[in-house]
Amino acid sequence: MSANTMTVRHRYGYIGVFGDEIDTYAKEASEQEHVDMPHTAPYHMTLIAKFEIQQLVLENRISLEGLVEEAQQLESRSIYPLGVGGDPKGVCWVVMVWNAGNIFRKKLGLPCKQFHITLSKVDDHNVDKGVRSLRDEGFTARLDSSQMDHLVVSCNLGGESSLASCYAREMCARFPEVGKGWIRLGDCARQEGASKLAMLAYARSLQCPQESARLGDYCAKKLLQCSLETGWGCLFGDNEYEQIPDELRSHLLSPWPRSLRETAMRIYESNAPLLVSTPRIHLQVPLVNVGRAKAEAGTGSLLLLVTPLTAWQSSSLSPASSAGSSLTS
Repeated sequence: MSANTMTVRHRYGYIGVFGDEIDTYAKEASEQEHVDMPHTAPYHMTLIAKFEIQQLVLENRISLEGLVEEAQQLESRSIYPLGVGGDPKGVCWVVMVWNAGNIFRKKLGLPCKQFHITLSKVDDHNVDKGVRSLRDEGFTARLDSSQMDHLVVSCNLGGESSLASCYAREMCARFPEVGKGWIRLGDCARQEGASKLAMLAYARSLQCPQESARLGDYCAKKLLQCSLETGWGCLFGDNEYEQIPDELRSHLLSPWPRSLRETAMRIYESNAPLLVSTPRIHLQVPLVNVGRAKAEAGTGSLLLLVTPLTAWQSSSLSPASSAGSSLTS
């Protein structure tokens, strides 16, 4: 989607997004959902409502001209429709994702907005018009990895951390070679206090093709922060194995390759040991089904298969000492 096909304008007292794409999204959705009383073009997506503009100007935070000028500089290529929400026989809308818009609103001190395009002639400003309002619960199947990434960020911006975590897991399961998905999962896991899942997710991202060196540095920094609360790699303390979603275990419970172990060693060697547990604390490592692992490796599939939790062995090594020994092996 090119930036010049959608424009931000001040109209009828509000600031909104207009353009051919907005009209197309609305018309296609109206036809598909058989909206009884469709709105007529031009459709729009409100960025800042009239009362919000009045509040900002009245409080001398910014002039109207300055507000419009800044809004028109926003990146508009990453605006995505998710589907239709509401009732086609009453009030309905297209649920939209636009993270640049909500980041701009936060900068102005405004709350995050559930961006949408109203389809019906009547409207109700007091109903939920976010992701939870979508009529199609399986809408994510239509999204590519970039759109899934924007969806996760959108949920986090809106304070929907549980939804963000759910969509991050789905993104990793569907697009395991996209490193950014594992970063999103790691960030969600840290918010939820699931340090082991976070560490393994950041490590998995480092094994994917990196979009930039900055993302690799970010993962290394987060690995170090996770080591304050958990041991390195697939070394599990009490209740940590349960953090790993079933659908992601084949990606996360595999041995770290040499390059990743060397990265972890560099992080570890340049910092004092962060987490030290007593010898009385038992740590666990999943057993490997060697025969099946070799068979799968021969087909170019998984390098490791993890046996059920009941087949685990216990170790009395502390996370700090195990990191030093296993990473150098």
